[in-house]
Amino acid sequence: MIWDNTNKPNFFLVGAAKSGTTSLSSWLDSHPDLYVSPIKEPNYFSTDIDVSKFRKGYLKSFEAEDSIELKPLKKRQIAFLRDEELYAQLFKPNNFMVHAGECSTSYLYSDVAAESIHAFNSDSKILIMLRNPLERAYSHYLMAVQMGLESNEFLSALKRDMNKADKGWGVSELYFELGQYSQQLKRFLKVFPENQIKVVLFEDWIQQPKETQESICKFLNVSIFAALQNEVLNKSVSPKNPRLHRFLMQSGLKDLVKKVLPKEFFDKIKGGQYKGEKEVLAPEERKYLVNLYRDEILELQGLIKRDLSNWLK
Repeated sequence: MIWDNTNKPNFFLVGAAKSGTTSLSSWLDSHPDLYVSPIKEPNYFSTDIDVSKFRKGYLKSFEAEDSIELKPLKKRQIAFLRDEELYAQLFKPNNFMVHAGECSTSYLYSDVAAESIHAFNSDSKILIMLRNPLERAYSHYLMAVQMGLESNEFLSALKRDMNKADKGWGVSELYFELGQYSQQLKRFLKVFPENQIKVVLFEDWIQQPKETQESICKFLNVSIFAALQNEVLNKSVSPKNPRLHRFLMQSGLKDLVKKVLPKEFFDKIKGGQYKGEKEVLAPEERKYLVNLYRDEILELQGLIKRDLSNWLK
């Protein structure tokens, strides 16, 4: 049999994207009682996401299924696995630990992942990390600029992406759609009992790390492990010239230069491409997003029974 009770994953960190899931996944991986997939985001259960439709720029950000080398298993950020045997291999080295899991941010967005995970293991614990959707959208935009997928100003990029006829994961950015948490959460509440779902707010993770980590341990029924490893990983940085940066990334010239130049020299040039100060939403951008997300935020706070009025400021 492909699966048995000792290696089948039973907890899933399902998103949202750009909400601190990389930091949370890293902390989970450091817990002595937990085993986390070496591929952070295998995206196995989001089968409604069609890899064949991914745009060229996004394809560069992950490894194709047929390129995955399982021996030895190497840490990597993302893949889109569709073969169950290959997915199962991710959990073979877990030393028969009771608690094994993975983190795929596409699961929250996917229409089918919640039901698929439930069919796979109805006893699974579901962790959902949410961030103020205004900040999430802007962080997502900065990441897209950093990856060379975007060069327009933020509001222009947001409106253009929202109005695209052909939209989807890996097809468009979904700056707005990925912040529509209430409908996404409802898909999990429909199939899992509330005591198997825990919503973690990004703000709590940053501002109250010890208490938040302890609450996650209790939810997963593992020993208390508040390592305070709550630094934000996978941070987005802003290039000084987005259009030039996009050309360098999309043309492959950056990869070529990286191969030719000594690492120290390349890192020095690379560092000079980015702004030193942290990018923040401008007042007019924040106002636009508040109006866009107002009803969504109000519905979400009813679902999770938390005051989210700060998200509307």
